Amino acid sequence: MKPIIICLACSFLLLQLRAQDSLKYEPVQIHQALLARITFSETQSMKVHIMNIKDSAVFVFQKASGKPDPFHKTNIYNEASWDSYNYRFIQNVKVRNKKIRSWLLPVSIVGGIVAGALIGYAASRNNGGIEDGLNQVAGGVLGGFLGGGFGTLTGLIICSASDKKYMINGEWKSFEEMKRSLNY
Repeated sequence: MKPIIICLACSFLLLQLRAQDSLKYEPVQIHQALLARITFSETQSMKVHIMNIKDSAVFVFQKASGKPDPFHKTNIYNEASWDSYNYRFIQNVKVRNKKIRSWLLPVSIVGGIVAGALIGYAASRNNGGIEDGLNQVAGGVLGGFLGGGFGTLTGLIICSASDKKYMINGEWKSFEEMKRSLNY
């Protein structure tokens, strides 16, 4: 009797395993939240996280201005906390390129400091004694400060130019182009 019960239990488990394999589970693709500025009219715009773009609407998450509990964490991927805006009311969407911003600004600052220091050192170079050596060091330090400032300014200008702006103006074709470009 025991071998028959074991055989039936194993066959039941095998059938159950096969039934679960037949259920196709397709995971929901979660896109990375994109920081963007959505402009509705000349005077109305908002800075939000684009969570999804479906059909004819943009689903966004906007941080609440104040929370009663500072340790309260909000799951931004919870669809209940998203707002939707129809494409007909959107004039343009400006999306930040996070990858470029994360490395471009520090590189431009360091590059500006190094280039400024080298130029300042070379510009204050004279053939002389100890006093000329101090002038060279002072020129290098001053050049480094000025170069760092110009490097920062250049990095900020390039970072702001790297943002992608999509002109929607309530047109379906422009909205579809943005959707395709952002891989939604």
